[in-house]
Order: sequence, then structure tokens, then C-alpha cells
Amino acid sequence: MKICWNNRSKPEKRFALALATLRCTTKENLQVVPYMLAATLLRYAQPLLMSQLITFVGEPSAEGTGKLQGFKLVVLAAFIYIGLAVLNGQRDIVKRRVDVAVKGSLIGIIHENALRSNHDDHSAIALIGNDVEDVQMAMSQFHNIWSSALSLGLGLFLLVSRLNWVSMVPIILLLGTSQCSKYVSKVFIAKQRAWNDATQTRIGLIKTVLEKMKSIKAMGFSQNVQGKVQGARDTELTAARVIYWLDVLLAASASFLNAVGPAITLGIYTVWAKWTGNALLDADGIFTSFALVQMVTLPANSILFTLPDFFSALAGFDRIQSYLLQPIQEDGRIVLANEAGSTPKRDEPVAFPSIDLDRASAISVEDLTVTYGNGSRPVLQNITFSVGIGSIVMITGPTGSGKTILLRAIIGDLQPETGTALVTSRVMAYCAQSPWLGNGTIRDIIAGPPGSKVTDEDWYRRVIRACDLEYDLQKLPAGDATIIGNGGTSLSGGQRQRVALARAIYSGLDILVLDDVFSALDARTAGRIANRLLGPAGLLREFGKTVILSTHTVNFLPFTDDVIAPLDLNRQTGNGAIYWHYIQAIGNPRVFATLLIMISSATFAVLIQTWLRWWSAEAEQRIWLHVAVYLALSLGHWCALASISTVSLLIVPTSGRNLHNQLLKTVVKAPLAFITSTDIGTTLSRFSQDMTQVDRRLPGQVAALGSQAFKLLAQVFLLFMAQTYMLVTFPILALIVYVIQKIYLLTSRQLRWLSMEANALPSNNFLETVQGTATIHAFGWENAYAAENSKAVDAAQLPSYTLFSIERWLALVLDLIVAGVALLNVILIVTLTDSFTAGDVGISMNVILTVNMVLLITVQSWANFDASLGVISRIMDFAKTVTPEPEPKSPLVPPKSWPASGAIEVRNVVADYAQPNETSSAAHALDHISLKVDPGQTIGICGRTGSGKSSLFLSFVRLLELSEGSIIIDGLNLTSISQDVVRSRLITIPQDSFILASDSVRQNLDATGTATNDEILDALDKVHLSSLLENRGIDSGYTSTVFLDVPMKEWPLSQGQLQLFSLARALLLRRSRGKVILLDEATSSIDLETDALVQKVLREEFRGYTVLVVAHRLETIAEADTVVVLDQGHVAEVDGVQELLQRDGSVLRSLFGLESTPLIE
Repeated sequence: MKICWNNRSKPEKRFALALATLRCTTKENLQVVPYMLAATLLRYAQPLLMSQLITFVGEPSAEGTGKLQGFKLVVLAAFIYIGLAVLNGQRDIVKRRVDVAVKGSLIGIIHENALRSNHDDHSAIALIGNDVEDVQMAMSQFHNIWSSALSLGLGLFLLVSRLNWVSMVPIILLLGTSQCSKYVSKVFIAKQRAWNDATQTRIGLIKTVLEKMKSIKAMGFSQNVQGKVQGARDTELTAARVIYWLDVLLAASASFLNAVGPAITLGIYTVWAKWTGNALLDADGIFTSFALVQMVTLPANSILFTLPDFFSALAGFDRIQSYLLQPIQEDGRIVLANEAGSTPKRDEPVAFPSIDLDRASAISVEDLTVTYGNGSRPVLQNITFSVGIGSIVMITGPTGSGKTILLRAIIGDLQPETGTALVTSRVMAYCAQSPWLGNGTIRDIIAGPPGSKVTDEDWYRRVIRACDLEYDLQKLPAGDATIIGNGGTSLSGGQRQRVALARAIYSGLDILVLDDVFSALDARTAGRIANRLLGPAGLLREFGKTVILSTHTVNFLPFTDDVIAPLDLNRQTGNGAIYWHYIQAIGNPRVFATLLIMISSATFAVLIQTWLRWWSAEAEQRIWLHVAVYLALSLGHWCALASISTVSLLIVPTSGRNLHNQLLKTVVKAPLAFITSTDIGTTLSRFSQDMTQVDRRLPGQVAALGSQAFKLLAQVFLLFMAQTYMLVTFPILALIVYVIQKIYLLTSRQLRWLSMEANALPSNNFLETVQGTATIHAFGWENAYAAENSKAVDAAQLPSYTLFSIERWLALVLDLIVAGVALLNVILIVTLTDSFTAGDVGISMNVILTVNMVLLITVQSWANFDASLGVISRIMDFAKTVTPEPEPKSPLVPPKSWPASGAIEVRNVVADYAQPNETSSAAHALDHISLKVDPGQTIGICGRTGSGKSSLFLSFVRLLELSEGSIIIDGLNLTSISQDVVRSRLITIPQDSFILASDSVRQNLDATGTATNDEILDALDKVHLSSLLENRGIDSGYTSTVFLDVPMKEWPLSQGQLQLFSLARALLLRRSRGKVILLDEATSSIDLETDALVQKVLREEFRGYTVLVVAHRLETIAEADTVVVLDQGHVAEVDGVQELLQRDGSVLRSLFGLESTPLIE
């Protein structure tokens, strides 16, 4: 793809990227052609077979001739229907290969361009999501367009032989309805672009919010930001509503051909034949012509529906092309000498170590069922899989899906109810999710059971490095001789997990069972350890160990050989709750209206076929009545079909808003532990991919499932009405279809879940690498990171391609079932000729003409809907598993003026960062800190890195909850007040400045929207930013104070200027907040001169305020009334700056060193 794009003609035309994509996939696209041609010819053989059967029933032949003719018809039916099943499968396989290649290539070239670009990456995030999917769909629709045109021409040729010039009526109708499609196509691109732009704006806003969530919460802006994000969501849904209305117009025009086209065509022919004296339509003419008109309208409809989607996807090409044509980062350096060989080749691929192992099974689980207690519901049921020797296998699934239970059964800790677990060794290295550690030194714990000693020092050192324990051991006073206490209480949660992991690896056992061992680690540490253990050159790969790793995330999918996803029985039995949650999000009246539309469509379909049967039986009697009623029923059917497209309008505005708001509230209310431990890309995928499912997939799947299910019921009713003998086969057919869909759903549900989870891999990789483009440019690592992105894309597409293979199996099996039904129908007709009328044959063959597609779409729609409900389940699970910040049971509402004086008392405070399910660490972040601050005092807080400075700051804004003690401000305990209230009453300037680039200068400065221009300008002037911004406004052509309403993205500020901007915002907040101001390293990014300006503003503008300043620079705290020096979570000393500096043995003095360096480190 890169080669085709680089070889494009310049200057680039509009569809340069689309043409490059076609050139890149020419061979694959040409392979589709023969299969589509052959399938089209066999499709049109079906109405010819129907005509022969109607003639066979209506005009009996001699006995011998009749039997021979009947045998020929049976053979012809077998050839047609079995041939269609095989050809359709081959066609879809080749088309899917094109789709996969296009998606991978486009994501790769976007990622590579982003690595070399110097522009914002927000747009690229939306490109690799929505736009790439649109383009992928366009490549598939390209073949549908030309094959539909061919099918249309062939159908018209056959129709002319029966209806003469009247066969052109569908074309005239097509030309009329195409005007609507033409209008929609013109409008669609612009409106789709507007929708995508609104989506991109919302995702960009959410990305910024997720990155700055810690600062947002600390500043008390959570509710304000939540309103802005939800406002962006409302704007997006407004843009989506326009697309949905265009879909309704398109559906009305396209369904007119399918629903009313046959009635108008046959009606005009009947009038013309009656007027001219030509032969009227008999049973053969009515049903065969009806089938041909239906088959002509299908490709016509396909063209009408496909063209807007195709043009919409071309808009995706345009957006991607525009991004690729943006300026890239050029390296302006000149190499003065030949650097060949001066540095190692970092971008060369690393080969897997050669391991010659017998790939027999190390573990084989057969039909395993595990329960808790007698008569309880199975936690795992009928689980079967095997793990090859030397394989690394990931067991994944959502919380509660049975991962831990399965591992405990493998290690023999749980007795299965039924089934067996065959293992090559009863002894396995096991690392539990909540690790068990005895008391002893770290070295002895890793060595094994009590009394064990490290005997292989080299192996021990390799294990320590692989588990990323080197730095931790260096920090501990006694290193690996440190005694950890019972349960490892002297270690943090992540350290305990890594020590337990090291113990498992050091044991040298051939089988390792690891239960979510990365859950207590941050994303970077987890990724580093996974690569060192499981990567191509990983320790466990090198020695051919068999590893079973359970995890709730698929971030480690690229490291594994196989994936096992236990069936989530809780979710399966709890689907009612998921359905109900979605129904509640939609609203009961809207759900009822949707069902009514579906039922009416199926009812009209049955009435039309029944009326045609009566018409064919009466031949030339009551012709005008038959034509009029047929036309009226068709018009009713058209209205019902067009109404199905209103489902999106009924569903999305309410469900989309409610579900998005639920996600947003969960994130805004999430505690600090979630903010710091969860990948931004993982959370962002919930707002991008999951919301795409809610807005753009689920409504269509609801419409498809409902309409196709009721249509299938109608067709089954018609088939048995015409073929009563086939009622005997109904139980057998129903059982077969039930078993097939059960197998399909059982497999596809987990694959769809994996596919949705894996979709976050490219986003995570993209976000991680693009944020470090400067470093990547400097080291010249672009190729290495591009290769890493390719691996992530391949891993992301693997579940979806596997799912496609299962879907093709389903389609093949259902096509063969329909082929069997068709053969049985033909056999019954040719052997029991006297039992059937021509109308019976016409109805049964017309049903078979489309029932295979209806049956397939129904089963797939059910699976798609069931899987897409996984999005609803993900949202529900997210809201349940992300524990919100603890609120007091009866929160105290302080006076509006609180804190009016700013008296602060910190009483014996203890706090740490342990997760709720972890035991507390002995090394607390804050360890029994007590402090008293008088109103109006300025307090400087300093200490070495990790001394607890920021932890104390976080405890004041309720981001770090206290284990013991209390913080009192103006007589009120902070834990008795809601977090949002506390944060909204304090003035906070965090280290990480926060602005919304899409908001104006005014909106970023004045969150309440009540400040006047003069007040805003005065605040900017006091921090020396007024003239800077005003001059930029004049240079850009703005006058007076108009620059205040210009988006901040037009006024790029340095990190230091952003801190001054935050100080100006704090000046405006004085009008609505209390007498306490908190600064956390707020001057860390500014020079000494600007630091002096900040101190001047604090001294003059915040006179009478209690000021707490966390700092690492002496100048920042030089004028503080009191300095608090922290060390390892304790208060080391408290006094004035000069007093501490002059005191022998002072910790503050030691921080500066003998030379009094200006930095406290």
C-alpha cells in the first residue's frame, strides 16, 4: 500500500488514495469476478426452474416422459442450489481477504504518517476507527455495485421474453426512485462528513479529558467538563439524526421497487393485454414474472442502497487522503560523516528462537464442568481445549466469566463435576491473582519453600530482571535480603505480584499457570514484563515453557499462540438484564412502536402471496379486483418496509445519549486508582468503538433482526400452506437449525467479544507511540514502531477474520439445508403432481427463492444483535466494576462562604495507594502526618521525590482517601463533605495544566461564564498574558476583545505560559470559591523570573488566603511563613525557611547540599 501511495500521480486528485488502494489490491479484486458471475447465472436459473415445475404440474405428460422430465428437474434443482451454496462461500472468502488487506494497509500508512507528522493526532484516532471501517465497506460494496448492474441487465432480458415492453416498467420506476437516491447521494457525503467531524470532535475532547482527568478533578471542574462532553455528544447525535432521515428517504425509494414494482408491472401488463387482446397472465406468467420482477428489483435496490454508502465511504477516503497529505516532519539535519555501523540496527525484525519441541499436549481438558456446592449452577460447563507443550495460551474474558475457576481446576485445586483435565505433570508453577507470600527475605521467597536457597545465581538474576524487580531491590535498604512480613505487608501490591511471579519462574517447572498477574501493575510495567517473559526473545519462550495466562484484557494477545475464552455463563443467563438495560435506554413506547412496524411488514408479505394464489386460481375472472387489491396490499407493504428505517430515529437519540452519559458519569466519578492504572486507549475505545456500535450498528441490527425474523415466520407459514406434506419435516428442520445456531452463537459470542476488545489494540498502540514522536524521530525508530503497529493491527484483525470464517460456515450449512428443502419440494412436486396446484408450486418456489438469505440473515442478525449487546454488557460491567469515589452517607453541605478563613488542621493522617482489594502496605504514602495551619499563612511543602508531597496535595482535594486521621478546614472534616463540593470550594493549580483547545480563551478562563471582559483582561494582565494574546489577535486580524472568543487552539501556549494561564483562572475563581489555594509544583515549568511573578501575584492578590505550595525549587517557597519537609511519608521538620537552612542537620539543608543548589531533589 505504501508503494502504491508513494507512486501516485501529482498533484493529487480527489480519489488518489482510492485509486492507489485499487491498484494495490488488483489481483485480489479480480479473483472475486468469476465467482460472482457464476453465482449470478445460477440465481436466474431459479425462476426458469419454477416455470418448468408449474408447467409440469399444469400440463401432465405421458407416464414415461413425465418421470424422465421429473428426474431432470430434480437434478437441475440439485445443481442450482448446491452450486449457489459453494459459489457464495468462495466469493465471500475472497472479498473478505480484500477487506482485511485494505484495513491493515490503511491503518499502517496512517500510523506511519502520524509518526512522521507534526500535527495533532486527534483526527487520526477517528480515522483509524470510523473512516477506515467506512473505506473497508466501500471496497466490498464496489463488487456489489457492478454485480448488481450485471444482474439487473440479465433479469430484464428474461423479463422481456414474458412481459414484452412492460418489462421496462421496473426500469422506469428505477429511474424515478433513483432521483431520490441521487439527491441523497449528493447530500450524504457532506452530512456524513459533518457527522464524522462531530464524532471526531467529541473523541478529541474525551481524549483530552481522560489525559487531564486527575487535574480536572483536583480543580473541581468535573461537572463543568462533563457538561461540555455531553454537549458535544448532543451535537453529534443531532448530526446523526440528519443521516437517519436520509436513510428513511433512501429506504422509501428503494423499497418502493421491491414492494410496489411487481404490482405495478403486472397490473400494467394485465391492462395492456386486456386492451389489446393479448394473452392474460396464467399461473406460470404470474408467479414467474413476479419472481423475475422481484429479482430485478433486488439488484436495483442494492444499487440504490449501496451508492450512498459507497459515496459516504469515499468521503472516508477523502478524509484519510487529506490527513496523509498534511506536512510531515522533515529532518533538516546534515550528516557530516558516514554513520554506517555506528549504531545497532534497531529496526531489524527479531526472529523467534529455534525451539525443537514435541507439540503434544501439556494440558488437555475434556468436557469439564465445575460447580460450587451440590446443585449449584455451573460456573464452567462443557469446557474442552488442549494446550501444546511449549505454547503460551491466553485465557480471556470479562469479570466473572470463570477464568480463575478454570485455572484452579487445571492445578487440581477444584474437583470438576464432570469431565477430565489431563496434564503431563501434577506439579505446576502457580501465581494467583492475589498472591500468597510467606514471611522471609525476598531472595528466600523467590527460591521456593522454607529452607530453599538460591543455587543458580545467573538464573536468579535473569528472573529478577525479567520481572522488573531490579530497581525495587535497589531502593530497599537490605535489597533482596529485606524481610517482607507475613503476606508481604512491607511491599506494595505491584511488588508482591512481581515477587510471586519471580518465584513461579525461578522454580524452573515446565508448566506455569498465571492468574491475571498483571492486574496490579501499571500498563508500562506490565508491557515490559510481558515482553521480557513472553516476547520473541522472552525468557519463557527461550526455554520452551508451557504458559497459561488468564487476563481480562487482550493487550497481551500479540504475545500468545492461542486464545481460550470460557463461555460467560453469567452473561448468558443474565441476558435478560442486558436486554432490559437496553430497552430502558431506548424507552418502552419506542420499543413497542418498533415491534408494531416489524409485524405489519410481515403481515402484508403473507397477504400478497395469498392474494396471488387466489388470482392464479381464478385466471380471467374479476381481473380488476385482483389488480386493485394486489396494488393496495403492495402499497401497504411499502409503507411498512419504509417505516423499518425509522428504527434508528426511534432508538438512537435516547439510547445513544443515555448510554454515553452512563459511561461519562462512571469515568468522572472514578477514583484516582482507576485514573492512574487504566490505559487511556482502553477507556477511549469505550467512547469511540462502543459508541459507534450503539449509534451505527445496533439500530440497524435491531431493524434487521426484527424484520427478518418476522419475515421468516411469514415465509415458513406460506411454505407449509402451499406444501402441507412438508409439515412433517418441520420438527426436524427446526431442531437442525436450532443446533446450528446454538453452535454458532456459542463460538461467535466469544469471538465477537474478543474482536471488540482487540479493536482497542491499534488505538492503544497509536496513542502510546504518537505521544512520543519527538523521541522516536530522534532515535530513528519510525520503522520499528511501524512494525509494532502492524503486529497490533494483525492481532486486532485475527478474531474478526476467525469470526468471518465461522459465519461462512454458517452460511454454507444453511444454504445446504435450503438446498435440501428445495430438493424435497421438487421431489414432492414431481412425484405427487396431482396433489398440487400451479399456485402452490408458485408460492413454494418463490419462498425458496429467498428463504435461504432470510434464514441466514435472521441467524446472523440474532448473533450480531446478541454480540452487539456485548457493548451494552461492557457498559453495564464498566459502571459496576469501576467503583466510584466513596461518598459520605449523609454528606454535609457547608455554608456558601466555606472556607471563609482557611484554618487547616491535619490530624494523624495515614494514606496509601493500595487498591480496594489489596492489603495495606506498611510503607504508606502518608504516614501519621499532623500539621496545623493558621488562616492566611503560606505553607511551603517540599521533600525528595517520593517523599509524599503530591500525596498530601491529593489528600486535600479528596483524590487520595485517608486510611486513618482527618483533615479539618474551618472546623469541617473533609471526609464528611462530598468530593465535588470540597474541590469546588478550594482554588487549585495542579502541576499538569488543563485547557480545552476547542473552547475559547473566555471559556477556559471563566468556567462559570459570569466574568466580564474587564475582569478577564485584568486577570490576564496581572499574569502578563494580556498583551501577548491581544497582540496575537491583532496579528490575526481580530480587534478589541474578540480574541477572547477565539478557540485556544489558535493561541498555542508553552507549558510555562499555561501555568500562568492557570494562575489567571485562579484569580477569577476568587469570586466563587473560599480562602484556600493549593499549588502542586505549579512553577515547575517556568523560569526564575516568571516564578517571581507568580510569587508576586500570590502575595498581592491572595493576601489573606491560606496558601499551600508544593514545590521543589527554593525560590518558590522562599517567602513562605512555614516550610514542611516530608521524608518517606513522614513530617521530617517544620519551621521557617531561614531557620531550617541555618540549622545543623536540617533535612531541608541536606536537600540543597553544601553548595545551596537551587533545586530540591
